[in-house]
Amino acid sequence: MRSLLPSVLFALAATNVAAAPPLACEMRKSQLVFTVTDNAVNMRTGDKSRTLPAKALPQDHEGWPRVWLLQEPPSAHMLLISEGTCETEHGTFPLSVSLNTLGLGQRSGCCTIAE
Repeated sequence: MRSLLPSVLFALAATNVAAAPPLACEMRKSQLVFTVTDNAVNMRTGDKSRTLPAKALPQDHEGWPRVWLLQEPPSAHMLLISEGTCETEHGTFPLSVSLNTLGLGQRSGCCTIAE
């Protein structure tokens, strides 16, 4: 069942979704920084980087919150980005992010529209 969940979630995400602006994000208490587009998340921690395929889930509203599904076998990740002031040691941002990893828990951070 656990291995079936990522496949089901990606199938649900296959419908058309309005494009979101590219985002730049950083996690709290972590060196992880990443950019988000509708079809990829580019993650960097120190000198290591990787790109994960991403699918924006369909939504019945404009704007935020938005959800992306990421798959990095054998794990699946979900990004939830919401509007609201967010702070890290590097400053204040207009969006907050929650990165949920199946079986590994949740991390939080902040995002802004990438320029």
